[in-house]
Amino acid sequence: MALTDPKLLYSLIGIFLVIFGSTIVLWGKLSKSTFKLIALRTISLLSLNFLIVGICGLAINGRGNFYTSWNELLGKNEKPVIVSEQSANRITSSDLDNAEFTKSGTAIIKKLVKGEKSKVISHIYISIPSSLVSAIKNGAKSRDDYRVIEYLPGYPGKAAAWVHGMAIATRQDEATKDGKLPEVIAVAPEINVAGKFDAECMNIPDGKQIETWLSDDVVSLVNDWLSLRNQPWGIAGYSTGAWCATMLSLRHPDTYQFAAAIAGYYSPLISRKIPENYHQQLLSEYDIFSILKDRPPAVHLYVVNSVDDPSSHAPTELLLKRIQKPVDVTEVILSGAGHNFQAWKRTLTPMLEWFGKQMKVQP
Repeated sequence: MALTDPKLLYSLIGIFLVIFGSTIVLWGKLSKSTFKLIALRTISLLSLNFLIVGICGLAINGRGNFYTSWNELLGKNEKPVIVSEQSANRITSSDLDNAEFTKSGTAIIKKLVKGEKSKVISHIYISIPSSLVSAIKNGAKSRDDYRVIEYLPGYPGKAAAWVHGMAIATRQDEATKDGKLPEVIAVAPEINVAGKFDAECMNIPDGKQIETWLSDDVVSLVNDWLSLRNQPWGIAGYSTGAWCATMLSLRHPDTYQFAAAIAGYYSPLISRKIPENYHQQLLSEYDIFSILKDRPPAVHLYVVNSVDDPSSHAPTELLLKRIQKPVDVTEVILSGAGHNFQAWKRTLTPMLEWFGKQMKVQP
């Protein structure tokens, strides 16, 4: 049974309940001090403990999509990575054959690509609204003015958290149906591609060029796949992804004119796995407070201030104090919430409505 199959979690819960119930009912008979009954009690209690750990692990993994297969969890090599030579071509009906679909007909496609400039090899999820799906299926010329929002996960985390955990395509469908959001293409690239450390979406000297991957390669690939005109994107992220979204918008305002940050922090956390002689260089290069002070760009920020989240509240307050025109900021207060998916899901509907307002008034 697949690691991410909900049936696995439900099966373990069922087994736990059976063993737990049987142990309670039979405890009187098992309480005698014979070797056999002592062994049965020990096996029963150990089994219950292992099941509790397994159930909790599967539930957490289901929320964050940290591991997508047993081989990945166990650190085993899976099939060789093969990047199709067709990855830079237009999306066609053959891509739709392997897509997931929302109830509203939005297609969710997963593609493995290699960034031309960054040389990063990784997956990109892209959700295509139903009107564009119809045009692709019929071989008709499609509009080139669809707006795009790029969604970034936290660390550790995967792009699938936005696709499955947050169900962002369905959320966008609902906002569009309610007239709050134009038809939008959602793009969810992987950001944790530097190995087993958090690279904070930066270009690491002599290492992975993740800023280039996200702000250049991903944008170029999606625009080419769907023949979109070159116009500003939106970008959103939670936790580490919130830092990334804010940083990328301020450093690339022509690419990302609208950025939403959910429970983020706003200075890079430099990993010890990055050579120490590069630390000060990166801290200086990615100091967004210097940008806000010396050359603030005309971008629109949507900042979720989670006041009961100690990991993000103080950094968010500092960011809000440093913002000055022409940066436009909308602050949203989130109270009674920690640093978790359930809290962040509450922010999605108002966030999409904000994106809708920004995109409708922009040329």
